[in-house]
Amino acid sequence: MLCEYTAKGKTIDDAVANGLEKLGLERDDVSIEVLETPEKGFLGIGATPAVVKITYDGVAPVIEDAAPAEVEDKKAAKAAEKAAKAAEKAAEKAAKTAEKQKKAAKKGEAAGLPENSVEFVTEMIRLMGYDDVTVDSTVDENGLSITLGGENAGSLIGHRGETLNAMQYLVSLFENRSSEDYERVNFDILGYREKRKATLEKLARRMAVQAVKTRRNVYLDPMPNYERKIIHSSLQDFVGVNTYSTGSEPNRKVVIAYNGERRDNKGGNRGPRRRFQNGGYSNSGFAEDKPEEKAETNSEE
Repeated sequence: MLCEYTAKGKTIDDAVANGLEKLGLERDDVSIEVLETPEKGFLGIGATPAVVKITYDGVAPVIEDAAPAEVEDKKAAKAAEKAAKAAEKAAEKAAKTAEKQKKAAKKGEAAGLPENSVEFVTEMIRLMGYDDVTVDSTVDENGLSITLGGENAGSLIGHRGETLNAMQYLVSLFENRSSEDYERVNFDILGYREKRKATLEKLARRMAVQAVKTRRNVYLDPMPNYERKIIHSSLQDFVGVNTYSTGSEPNRKVVIAYNGERRDNKGGNRGPRRRFQNGGYSNSGFAEDKPEEKAETNSEE
């Protein structure tokens, strides 16, 4: 019986690799059809991933929570495109604002444009066509926090928070446009950050179990710096694996590396696995499972 599975990735090759990993199949076991080619968008806003359809014979061992990726509908695509154009206009306006405010400051005059980041965000989402989205802000020892709310605010999050992250980047640029001291900006929509953190922690534990079970390294999808830190932190005490990052931005990813250690029946550490080699047992672990590059100490630079 022929079965189909839809997978996504930043590139077509990534989408194919993600699908094969989820299905536990080899490239020669399947046929591939490209459904959508990837689009970069503007600063990640409006970007769309590559989508491929993988056809295979029989039932493949899909990872527990793996679900076929859904192709974004036309309404979502138009919304993303609209958001990208609006964000681009907002970025241009931010640059002009910074320049005008610098000139006005020399003359002791007001620039007559958004004077703070809250006004900037309000104007940006208005240009996006989201007049019903609310903007709340607080300032504390952790910096400036801006949160969007409202019935349609979720549309501004984007795929895995890409639109949200791009907006935070723009707001951070605006907030620090003329300040000598860097002001940290925390930008969130409908509590997405906490939900995403919980999802990443669950993913990290599940993939760590897979790494120990299969005695193989697990490579996660590329993530921004703050998400990689969540993975490192959640696995820093997990027996049997180490974590490190590899690649260059924006495609830098976390590797969950099997280190040859085992858990005992009580969940404790039983030390590295031993294998028979040269007439005796070796505690050196499995060389083929060791990461090619030096592991980071569960942290990001």
